[in-house]
Amino acid sequence: MTKVIGLTGGIATGKSTVSSYLKKKGYFIIDADMIAHDALMKGKKPYELVCAHFPSVVEEGEINRRALGKIVFHDQKEKDILESYVLPYVREEIEKEIEKHEEVILDVPLLFEKQYDILCDFIIVVSCSYEIQLKRLMERNHFSKEEAHARIMSQMSLAEKEKRADYIIHNDGNLEELYKQVDDVIREVKHAF
Repeated sequence: MTKVIGLTGGIATGKSTVSSYLKKKGYFIIDADMIAHDALMKGKKPYELVCAHFPSVVEEGEINRRALGKIVFHDQKEKDILESYVLPYVREEIEKEIEKHEEVILDVPLLFEKQYDILCDFIIVVSCSYEIQLKRLMERNHFSKEEAHARIMSQMSLAEKEKRADYIIHNDGNLEELYKQVDDVIREVKHAF
């Protein structure tokens, strides 16, 4: 039976940095965002559905993700429609990958919201303060304060995620501090298996 360590956090909390670090250390990462990204590529069923429903975001046969994001992060009905196209594909691909390995890190931003937590033996949440999260998101994605705030608010609160976690990594400091926490948590998880 595959051992599944769930990894989640909020947007711009540093979850991807933790995921990359674990990958470098030899862990097999199932990245839900990469699978969702793949879902919107030509030839995939979700791509066809998105093109049909959101024709304004298609440019030269490609989906303009930023334009799509502007629609769905301000309209819950449209977000629900997009998710109904993409999420079944993502779930199916994740479950296929879990079956192929003895141990995986399941990197899913919406781990709790989309019930991926039921697939996990342990859950790690990467967290940081709202101010740092907002600043990182504005710098990384070149969002306005309003856009960044809307993205953060579209997710479950970090406080709620922390309550449901087995382990919390606080990413308000530097990389050295972050990596030390990751090493400590992984050591504890390994000991618990």
